[in-house]
Amino acid sequence: MWLSSLTDELCAMALNPAWAGKQLSGLPQWRDTLRVYRDRCTEAPLGKLAKTSVTELTLDCLNFVRETGKAVLLEGQPRIGKSESARAFCECEAGMARYVEVPSTNDERSLYKAVAEALGVADGTSYNGRQIRERVEEVLRRSKLMLVFDEAQNLWPRRMRPTSVPVRVLWIMSLMNMGVPVAFIALPEFSAWMNIVAKKTAWSKAQIEGRIARKRRLPDLLSESDLTSLASLLLPGACDRSVKLLVNCARLHRAGAAVITDAIASAKYLASKRGASAPVFDDIRQAIEDDWLPAFPALAQPSRKGNAAPVREACGITAGRLQVTPKLEISKGPSAGMPTGVTV
Repeated sequence: MWLSSLTDELCAMALNPAWAGKQLSGLPQWRDTLRVYRDRCTEAPLGKLAKTSVTELTLDCLNFVRETGKAVLLEGQPRIGKSESARAFCECEAGMARYVEVPSTNDERSLYKAVAEALGVADGTSYNGRQIRERVEEVLRRSKLMLVFDEAQNLWPRRMRPTSVPVRVLWIMSLMNMGVPVAFIALPEFSAWMNIVAKKTAWSKAQIEGRIARKRRLPDLLSESDLTSLASLLLPGACDRSVKLLVNCARLHRAGAAVITDAIASAKYLASKRGASAPVFDDIRQAIEDDWLPAFPALAQPSRKGNAAPVREACGITAGRLQVTPKLEISKGPSAGMPTGVTV
């Protein structure tokens, strides 16, 4: 009975402007309760992020957009944490910033639909592109909600003629003209494709460049402290040698942070197969040996002292024991971009 009454009062509070000031049944301090709940929900996503240089720069630029209303462009390599940071930022904004993953298709309707889904409007299959666009524009014109476009390099057309224009980009520019704060999170191909479109068509890239107040390039690789922070977050309570093993392998491989995330996922799977609740060092070592050592064909050659390969020694996998190396200096091949030698 109490729950039913509370439900009715919550609906009235949300729909009736004259309801403000009344009390909820059983919740005399409902404003404080809702405020505490909101703060808890908005703070939780940041606790799931590793404190790295990428997350700090991404969050700083997105805060810049929120505070100034000016557009930013963040470019960086894949799998370094930029998308996770963007999602966490939007979750922390209590609905005032919406995360939009730009679809890889080349049509306009798919972009309208992605934005509509983020806003929660006109995302049904019965709407055509024009109807979706009109409803999205109406909501944004009234609310001025911030939009964070991830995978923004997909905004540029892949097929073009000399007389064509980047329609998707022009539509977002029209939203910016309405006062909608916009952030672009993209691979380095964003600038490359912008230059290609400007070169092959009569469209001038100055139109979008002039609206981007801040452009930042994220680090290509995470530092050792960044990788340590990531490994510690994804594997809470892990021993030091497990973290050091993951960090050393991530520093050695050009995939970087992906080594840590994928190796931990594989290690957790191995632990679950033997009925354990959390992986131990042997699970992590086995995951790295199975999934990542084969990716080092140039290094995985037997050494003069035995069967242990140099990469195994560098990662600390020697005779079943971890031997953490104080420093790894990696030289890359001239063409393949893979390590060809390790100096300790």
